[in-house]
Amino acid sequence: MTRMRISAVLAASILFCALPRFAGAEVSEVRMSRGLSFGFLPLIVMEDQKLIEKHARTAGLGDIKVTWHRFSGGVMMNDALLSGQVDFAGGGPPPFAVLWAKTQGSNVEVKGVAAMCTSPMYLLTHNPAIKSIKDFGPQDRILMPGANISNQAVVLQMLSKQAFGDPHKLNPLTAVLSLPDGFATLLSRGGANSQFSGPPFQYQTELLKQHHIHRVLSSDDVLGSATTFIMMWATTRFYDANPKTYAAVYAALGDAINLINSDHKKAAEIFLRVTKEKLSLAEAERILDEPDLRYSLTPENIMKYVDFLHSTGTIKKRPASWKGLFFPGPIQDVPGS
Repeated sequence: MTRMRISAVLAASILFCALPRFAGAEVSEVRMSRGLSFGFLPLIVMEDQKLIEKHARTAGLGDIKVTWHRFSGGVMMNDALLSGQVDFAGGGPPPFAVLWAKTQGSNVEVKGVAAMCTSPMYLLTHNPAIKSIKDFGPQDRILMPGANISNQAVVLQMLSKQAFGDPHKLNPLTAVLSLPDGFATLLSRGGANSQFSGPPFQYQTELLKQHHIHRVLSSDDVLGSATTFIMMWATTRFYDANPKTYAAVYAALGDAINLINSDHKKAAEIFLRVTKEKLSLAEAERILDEPDLRYSLTPENIMKYVDFLHSTGTIKKRPASWKGLFFPGPIQDVPGS
Protein backbone atom coordinates (compact mmCIF):
# COMPACT_ATOMS: atom_id res chain seq x y z
CA MET A 1 0.00 0.00 0.00
CA THR A 2 1.53 3.32 -1.00
CA ARG A 3 1.66 6.20 1.46
CA MET A 4 -0.88 8.16 -0.64
CA ARG A 5 -3.30 5.22 -0.60
CA ILE A 6 -2.87 4.73 3.14
CA SER A 7 -3.63 8.42 3.71
CA ALA A 8 -6.84 8.22 1.69
CA VAL A 9 -8.08 5.09 3.42
CA LEU A 10 -7.04 6.42 6.82
CA ALA A 11 -9.03 9.62 6.29
CA ALA A 12 -12.11 7.57 5.43
CA SER A 13 -11.59 5.29 8.42
CA ILE A 14 -11.30 8.22 10.83
CA LEU A 15 -14.68 9.44 9.59
CA PHE A 16 -16.08 5.91 10.00
CA CYS A 17 -14.76 5.67 13.55
CA ALA A 18 -16.23 9.04 14.45
CA LEU A 19 -19.74 7.67 14.00
CA PRO A 20 -21.68 7.02 17.23
CA ARG A 21 -20.79 3.76 18.97
CA PHE A 22 -23.04 2.24 21.56
CA ALA A 23 -21.42 1.20 24.83
CA GLY A 24 -22.09 -2.20 26.27
CA ALA A 25 -21.26 -5.78 25.43
CA GLU A 26 -18.39 -6.79 23.23
CA VAL A 27 -18.91 -7.56 19.55
CA SER A 28 -21.07 -10.57 18.68
CA GLU A 29 -19.16 -11.11 15.44
CA VAL A 30 -15.42 -11.18 14.76
CA ARG A 31 -14.35 -10.53 11.18
CA MET A 32 -11.06 -12.16 10.34
CA SER A 33 -8.92 -11.92 7.21
CA ARG A 34 -6.31 -14.26 5.83
CA GLY A 35 -4.21 -14.95 2.77
CA LEU A 36 -3.67 -18.08 0.73
CA SER A 37 -0.13 -19.28 1.41
CA PHE A 38 1.55 -21.48 4.05
CA GLY A 39 2.42 -18.30 5.92
CA PHE A 40 -1.25 -17.98 6.87
CA LEU A 41 -1.54 -21.60 8.03
CA PRO A 42 -2.27 -20.64 11.69
CA LEU A 43 -5.31 -18.67 10.52
CA ILE A 44 -6.39 -21.51 8.25
CA VAL A 45 -6.22 -23.86 11.25
CA MET A 46 -8.11 -21.37 13.43
CA GLU A 47 -10.88 -21.22 10.83
CA ASP A 48 -11.10 -24.98 10.28
CA GLN A 49 -10.96 -25.94 13.96
CA LYS A 50 -13.21 -23.07 15.12
CA LEU A 51 -10.67 -22.09 17.75
CA ILE A 52 -11.88 -18.51 18.22
CA GLU A 53 -15.39 -19.78 18.91
CA LYS A 54 -13.95 -22.21 21.47
CA HIS A 55 -12.04 -19.55 23.40
CA ALA A 56 -14.89 -17.07 23.19
CA ARG A 57 -17.19 -19.55 24.93
CA THR A 58 -14.54 -20.20 27.58
CA ALA A 59 -14.32 -16.44 28.18
CA GLY A 60 -18.08 -16.22 28.72
CA LEU A 61 -18.77 -14.47 25.41
CA GLY A 62 -21.24 -17.10 24.25
CA ASP A 63 -21.54 -18.36 20.69
CA ILE A 64 -20.03 -15.47 18.77
CA LYS A 65 -20.01 -15.48 14.99
CA VAL A 66 -16.62 -15.62 13.23
CA THR A 67 -16.55 -14.50 9.60
CA TRP A 68 -13.51 -15.18 7.43
CA HIS A 69 -12.56 -12.96 4.50
CA ARG A 70 -9.93 -14.23 2.08
CA PHE A 71 -7.56 -11.84 0.34
CA SER A 72 -4.91 -12.40 -2.31
CA GLY A 73 -2.92 -9.33 -1.32
CA GLY A 74 -1.99 -7.24 1.72
CA VAL A 75 -3.15 -3.94 0.22
CA MET A 76 -6.77 -5.07 0.07
CA MET A 77 -6.49 -6.57 3.55
CA ASN A 78 -5.22 -3.31 5.06
CA ASP A 79 -7.87 -1.31 3.22
CA ALA A 80 -10.51 -3.59 4.76
CA LEU A 81 -9.02 -3.18 8.25
CA LEU A 82 -8.83 0.61 8.12
CA SER A 83 -12.32 0.98 6.66
CA GLY A 84 -13.80 -1.21 9.42
CA GLN A 85 -14.73 -4.19 7.22
CA VAL A 86 -12.48 -6.61 9.14
CA ASP A 87 -11.15 -6.62 12.71
CA PHE A 88 -7.80 -8.40 12.22
CA ALA A 89 -5.39 -8.36 9.30
CA GLY A 90 -2.16 -10.14 8.54
CA GLY A 91 0.86 -9.98 6.32
CA GLY A 92 4.54 -9.18 6.38
CA PRO A 93 6.43 -6.91 8.79
CA PRO A 94 7.13 -4.13 6.21
CA PRO A 95 3.49 -3.34 5.34
CA PHE A 96 2.64 -3.60 9.03
CA ALA A 97 5.45 -1.17 9.96
CA VAL A 98 4.24 1.36 7.38
CA LEU A 99 0.67 1.10 8.65
CA TRP A 100 1.81 1.32 12.28
CA ALA A 101 3.81 4.49 11.61
CA LYS A 102 1.09 6.11 9.52
CA THR A 103 -1.67 5.54 12.08
CA GLN A 104 0.16 6.60 15.25
CA GLY A 105 -1.75 9.41 16.96
CA SER A 106 -5.00 8.72 15.10
CA ASN A 107 -8.10 7.06 16.54
CA VAL A 108 -7.46 3.99 14.40
CA GLU A 109 -3.93 3.23 15.56
CA VAL A 110 -2.71 -0.14 14.33
CA LYS A 111 -0.56 -2.40 16.52
CA GLY A 112 0.75 -5.92 16.24
CA VAL A 113 -0.99 -8.90 17.84
CA ALA A 114 1.73 -11.53 17.34
CA ALA A 115 3.91 -13.22 14.77
CA MET A 116 2.65 -16.32 13.00
CA CYS A 117 5.27 -17.71 10.64
CA THR A 118 9.04 -17.45 10.23
CA SER A 119 10.45 -18.32 6.83
CA PRO A 120 13.11 -17.14 4.41
CA MET A 121 12.09 -15.99 0.95
CA TYR A 122 13.95 -17.39 -2.05
CA LEU A 123 14.70 -15.43 -5.19
CA LEU A 124 14.12 -18.00 -7.95
CA THR A 125 14.88 -17.87 -11.67
CA HIS A 126 14.98 -20.08 -14.75
CA ASN A 127 17.62 -17.86 -16.39
CA PRO A 128 20.82 -19.93 -16.07
CA ALA A 129 22.97 -16.80 -16.48
CA ILE A 130 21.72 -15.28 -13.22
CA LYS A 131 23.94 -16.26 -10.30
CA SER A 132 23.69 -13.09 -8.20
CA ILE A 133 21.66 -9.91 -7.93
CA LYS A 134 24.15 -8.13 -10.21
CA ASP A 135 23.35 -10.48 -13.09
CA PHE A 136 19.80 -9.19 -13.59
CA GLY A 137 19.45 -7.09 -16.73
CA PRO A 138 16.74 -4.94 -18.32
CA GLN A 139 15.28 -7.98 -20.09
CA ASP A 140 14.60 -9.80 -16.78
CA ARG A 141 11.41 -9.61 -14.74
CA ILE A 142 11.02 -10.41 -11.04
CA LEU A 143 7.54 -11.30 -9.83
CA MET A 144 6.59 -10.56 -6.22
CA PRO A 145 3.31 -10.44 -4.29
CA GLY A 146 3.36 -6.71 -3.60
CA ALA A 147 5.11 -3.53 -4.70
CA ASN A 148 7.12 -1.04 -2.62
CA ILE A 149 6.50 -2.38 0.90
CA SER A 150 5.91 -6.13 0.61
CA ASN A 151 8.48 -8.35 2.34
CA GLN A 152 10.01 -9.28 -0.99
CA ALA A 153 10.03 -5.71 -2.32
CA VAL A 154 11.83 -4.37 0.76
CA VAL A 155 14.42 -7.17 0.75
CA LEU A 156 15.07 -6.42 -2.93
CA GLN A 157 15.57 -2.75 -2.00
CA MET A 158 18.06 -3.80 0.67
CA LEU A 159 19.90 -5.92 -1.89
CA SER A 160 19.87 -3.12 -4.43
CA LYS A 161 21.28 -0.66 -1.94
CA GLN A 162 24.06 -3.09 -0.99
CA ALA A 163 24.95 -3.92 -4.59
CA PHE A 164 24.41 -0.60 -6.35
CA GLY A 165 24.08 2.06 -3.64
CA ASP A 166 20.52 2.73 -4.81
CA PRO A 167 17.61 0.91 -3.11
CA HIS A 168 15.31 1.50 -6.08
CA LYS A 169 17.61 0.58 -8.98
CA LEU A 170 15.91 -2.80 -9.54
CA ASN A 171 12.33 -1.50 -9.20
CA PRO A 172 11.80 -1.33 -13.00
CA LEU A 173 12.39 -5.08 -13.20
CA THR A 174 9.60 -5.98 -10.77
CA ALA A 175 5.97 -6.88 -11.40
CA VAL A 176 3.22 -7.67 -8.89
CA LEU A 177 1.50 -11.04 -8.88
CA SER A 178 0.27 -13.13 -5.95
CA LEU A 179 2.55 -15.93 -4.75
CA PRO A 180 0.41 -18.73 -6.30
CA ASP A 181 -0.08 -16.93 -9.62
CA GLY A 182 3.52 -15.79 -9.71
CA PHE A 183 4.79 -19.31 -9.18
CA ALA A 184 2.49 -20.65 -11.90
CA THR A 185 3.81 -17.97 -14.26
CA LEU A 186 7.39 -18.86 -13.40
CA LEU A 187 6.76 -22.53 -14.16
CA SER A 188 5.00 -21.75 -17.44
CA ARG A 189 7.69 -19.24 -18.49
CA GLY A 190 4.85 -16.87 -19.21
CA GLY A 191 6.59 -13.53 -19.50
CA ALA A 192 8.70 -13.41 -16.34
CA ASN A 193 11.82 -15.43 -15.68
CA SER A 194 12.11 -14.88 -11.90
CA GLN A 195 10.07 -14.75 -8.71
CA PHE A 196 10.83 -13.58 -5.18
CA SER A 197 8.86 -16.41 -3.66
CA GLY A 198 7.73 -17.84 -0.34
CA PRO A 199 6.33 -21.03 1.21
CA PRO A 200 5.08 -23.47 0.07
CA PHE A 201 6.09 -22.73 -3.51
CA GLN A 202 9.82 -22.22 -3.03
CA TYR A 203 10.05 -25.59 -1.26
CA GLN A 204 8.62 -27.68 -4.13
CA THR A 205 12.07 -28.94 -5.00
CA GLU A 206 11.12 -31.63 -7.53
CA LEU A 207 8.94 -29.20 -9.46
CA LEU A 208 11.74 -26.62 -9.47
CA LYS A 209 14.18 -29.20 -10.81
CA GLN A 210 11.78 -30.28 -13.56
CA HIS A 211 11.49 -26.69 -14.77
CA HIS A 212 15.22 -25.93 -14.40
CA ILE A 213 14.59 -23.24 -11.79
CA HIS A 214 17.37 -22.43 -9.35
CA ARG A 215 17.70 -20.28 -6.24
CA VAL A 216 19.72 -17.09 -6.59
CA LEU A 217 19.63 -16.15 -2.89
CA SER A 218 17.67 -16.29 0.33
CA SER A 219 16.32 -13.32 2.30
CA ASP A 220 18.25 -14.72 5.28
CA ASP A 221 21.44 -13.80 3.39
CA VAL A 222 20.30 -10.18 3.43
CA LEU A 223 18.66 -9.92 6.85
CA GLY A 224 21.37 -11.89 8.61
CA SER A 225 19.14 -14.42 10.31
CA ALA A 226 15.66 -15.94 10.37
CA THR A 227 12.88 -13.36 10.13
CA THR A 228 9.14 -13.28 10.67
CA PHE A 229 7.37 -13.84 7.35
CA ILE A 230 3.72 -13.32 8.37
CA MET A 231 2.23 -11.63 11.44
CA MET A 232 -1.16 -10.38 12.66
CA TRP A 233 -2.32 -6.87 13.59
CA ALA A 234 -5.47 -4.98 14.60
CA THR A 235 -6.65 -1.49 15.55
CA THR A 236 -6.51 -0.08 19.05
CA ARG A 237 -10.18 0.78 18.65
CA PHE A 238 -11.09 -2.91 18.50
CA TYR A 239 -8.57 -3.84 21.21
CA ASP A 240 -9.89 -1.23 23.66
CA ALA A 241 -13.57 -2.01 23.08
CA ASN A 242 -13.28 -5.82 23.05
CA PRO A 243 -10.60 -7.01 25.49
CA LYS A 244 -12.11 -10.49 26.01
CA THR A 245 -12.65 -11.05 22.29
CA TYR A 246 -9.11 -9.91 21.54
CA ALA A 247 -7.79 -12.32 24.17
CA ALA A 248 -9.85 -15.14 22.62
CA VAL A 249 -8.31 -14.47 19.20
CA TYR A 250 -4.80 -14.37 20.68
CA ALA A 251 -5.39 -17.65 22.54
CA ALA A 252 -6.83 -19.26 19.41
CA LEU A 253 -3.75 -18.23 17.45
CA GLY A 254 -1.54 -19.86 20.07
CA ASP A 255 -3.61 -23.06 19.90
CA ALA A 256 -3.36 -23.15 16.12
CA ILE A 257 0.42 -22.78 16.23
CA ASN A 258 0.65 -25.53 18.85
CA LEU A 259 -1.39 -27.85 16.63
CA ILE A 260 0.83 -27.17 13.62
CA ASN A 261 4.02 -27.76 15.58
CA SER A 262 2.76 -30.95 17.23
CA ASP A 263 1.14 -32.61 14.21
CA HIS A 264 2.45 -31.70 10.75
CA LYS A 265 0.26 -34.33 9.08
CA LYS A 266 -2.96 -32.95 10.55
CA ALA A 267 -1.90 -29.39 9.75
CA ALA A 268 -1.14 -30.42 6.15
CA GLU A 269 -4.55 -32.10 5.87
CA ILE A 270 -6.26 -28.93 7.09
CA PHE A 271 -4.29 -26.74 4.68
CA LEU A 272 -5.19 -28.89 1.67
CA ARG A 273 -8.83 -29.26 2.68
CA VAL A 274 -9.37 -25.53 3.18
CA THR A 275 -7.24 -24.09 0.36
CA LYS A 276 -7.73 -26.82 -2.30
CA GLU A 277 -4.05 -26.33 -3.14
CA LYS A 278 -2.79 -28.87 -5.68
CA LEU A 279 -0.24 -30.60 -3.48
CA SER A 280 -0.12 -34.17 -2.31
CA LEU A 281 -0.48 -34.74 1.41
CA ALA A 282 3.04 -36.17 1.51
CA GLU A 283 4.46 -33.09 -0.20
CA ALA A 284 2.58 -30.67 2.06
CA GLU A 285 3.78 -32.57 5.13
CA ARG A 286 7.36 -32.62 3.79
CA ILE A 287 7.26 -28.83 3.33
CA LEU A 288 6.09 -28.38 6.91
CA ASP A 289 9.11 -30.45 7.95
CA GLU A 290 11.47 -27.88 6.38
CA PRO A 291 13.72 -26.71 9.26
CA ASP A 292 13.65 -23.03 8.32
CA LEU A 293 9.82 -22.90 8.08
CA ARG A 294 8.61 -22.35 11.63
CA TYR A 295 5.42 -21.25 13.36
CA SER A 296 5.62 -19.10 16.48
CA LEU A 297 3.99 -16.14 18.21
CA THR A 298 7.44 -14.61 18.75
CA PRO A 299 8.44 -11.77 16.37
CA GLU A 300 11.87 -12.43 14.87
CA ASN A 301 14.20 -9.81 13.42
CA ILE A 302 11.39 -7.43 12.42
CA MET A 303 13.37 -4.38 13.56
CA LYS A 304 15.71 -4.96 10.60
CA TYR A 305 12.79 -4.06 8.36
CA VAL A 306 11.77 -1.14 10.57
CA ASP A 307 15.28 0.31 10.64
CA PHE A 308 15.64 0.08 6.87
CA LEU A 309 12.25 1.65 6.18
CA HIS A 310 13.10 4.44 8.61
CA SER A 311 16.51 5.02 7.00
CA THR A 312 14.92 5.43 3.56
CA GLY A 313 12.21 7.78 4.83
CA THR A 314 9.41 5.33 4.07
CA ILE A 315 8.32 5.58 7.70
CA LYS A 316 8.84 8.71 9.79
CA LYS A 317 8.42 7.11 13.22
CA ARG A 318 10.48 4.36 14.79
CA PRO A 319 9.73 2.60 18.09
CA ALA A 320 12.51 2.23 20.66
CA SER A 321 12.21 -1.55 20.37
CA TRP A 322 10.00 -4.19 18.77
CA LYS A 323 7.75 -4.08 21.85
CA GLY A 324 6.54 -0.62 20.90
CA LEU A 325 4.92 -2.10 17.80
CA PHE A 326 2.68 -4.51 19.73
CA PHE A 327 -0.31 -4.40 22.05
CA PRO A 328 0.15 -4.95 25.80
CA GLY A 329 -0.26 -8.48 27.04
CA PRO A 330 1.55 -11.82 26.87
CA ILE A 331 3.32 -10.97 23.62
CA GLN A 332 5.41 -8.40 25.53
CA ASP A 333 7.06 -11.24 27.49
CA VAL A 334 8.37 -13.29 24.55
CA PRO A 335 12.04 -13.01 23.46
CA GLY A 336 11.31 -11.04 20.28
CA SER A 337 13.56 -8.93 18.10
